[in-house]
Amino acid sequence: MTKVGSKKILIVSLIILLVALLVLRQIKSYKSNDSLRKMGRLVNDATIISVNKRAGRASTLDVKYSYKIQTQTCESESEIDGIYFQDFKKEFITKSFPVIYLPDRPNRSEILITPDRFVRFGVDFPDSLKWVRDFWKKDYKRFD
Repeated sequence: MTKVGSKKILIVSLIILLVALLVLRQIKSYKSNDSLRKMGRLVNDATIISVNKRAGRASTLDVKYSYKIQTQTCESESEIDGIYFQDFKKEFITKSFPVIYLPDRPNRSEILITPDRFVRFGVDFPDSLKWVRDFWKKDYKRFD
């Protein structure tokens, strides 16, 4: 086999491996979200600790938050789509939001802020969060 042929095989193999890893990640994410949808419990007073903007994505944020389950304080992080970083820092950072978590793994949770996240986890969007719609860019909503 030639040197060029070996390089092509290596590149194709790496691409196949990368695609397989991405598919497995999506399956794991779906199963995790499905578990939250079926067995999750709600707590309504998550406090936002920090927010970071994703590089190259103007309205995708990584939101770190904490919440209490009985006497245990838990921390987790969720990806929020459709709210601009500056709007989030100005309007959201001091507010409380619901969190859905797994009772047997309390740190496995998702914060519920945007309407699409409530739909994703089968939770009714509360009237108290209707103001969020003014900041949410619907063209970013995803239903993974």
